[in-house]
Amino acid sequence: MPLERHLPRYVLELGAAFLAYTLLLVGSLLALRHEAVAAPWREAVSLLPMLAGIAVAWVVLRTFRRMDDCRRASSWRRSASPSWAPRC
Repeated sequence: MPLERHLPRYVLELGAAFLAYTLLLVGSLLALRHEAVAAPWREAVSLLPMLAGIAVAWVVLRTFRRMDDCRRASSWRRSASPSWAPRC
């Protein structure tokens, strides 16, 4: 399946994951700063944004798996090489 077919869905999923990460990060920082969280739960609240970070990685990996072999190889080469390297 071509990537163009999944691009709008990918953008929506990635945007939702980043929005969730931002909201969880700000919420956990505010809760920890104002000490609204009891001592045993502070570690859990501080790690809460990592759930959305895992969702971001899941969306990217799922989109990468949906690519065809040629596009996957080209994307991998572009991400692995420095931006100043000459392109073939």
